Amino acid sequence: MRRYWHEQIPPPGPFRVMALGVLVTTAGGGAWYTTWAVYFTSVAGLPAPVVGLGLMLAGGAGLLAATPVGASRPGSGLGSC
Repeated sequence: MRRYWHEQIPPPGPFRVMALGVLVTTAGGGAWYTTWAVYFTSVAGLPAPVVGLGLMLAGGAGLLAATPVGASRPGSGLGSC
């Protein structure tokens, strides 16, 4: 098991720094979304299904909005830029 985890860590250098950044960002995002759910159900008094539906719709809107924006990056060959 120790060897498996050792193989998952990138070698020292920029890739290791990038992997650490992704780990921190992922953990922070998970903590943020959990805090939202607790706040809306405990403090704001919304029922859990309503909070779940709202977060799902917000995530879907974010995906739909990000798709055209990402496709029109200069040099991507997909947009008008």
